[in-house]
Amino acid sequence: MAEIIATGRIIPGNHKLAPQCSCKPIDLPTKERGTVTIDGVDYERTVHERIIWRNARPGTVAARFVIVDGVNYEVEIR
Repeated sequence: MAEIIATGRIIPGNHKLAPQCSCKPIDLPTKERGTVTIDGVDYERTVHERIIWRNARPGTVAARFVIVDGVNYEVEIR
């Protein structure tokens, strides 16, 4: 498993079931999974990506985050 480091930033909003419209964000899970420590507690979570959807070209990754108790915490993978 990968070591996931929380940056301390919270990503607002939830775009899990958002329609795929050009230039709009969507949240997708990745195949990466690891342990993240939030407030001294270890959680095993899947890494998600917030992608800016593009119709004509590949999307742009805006943020990588994990979901813990309904809050999106931005992370780095090491």
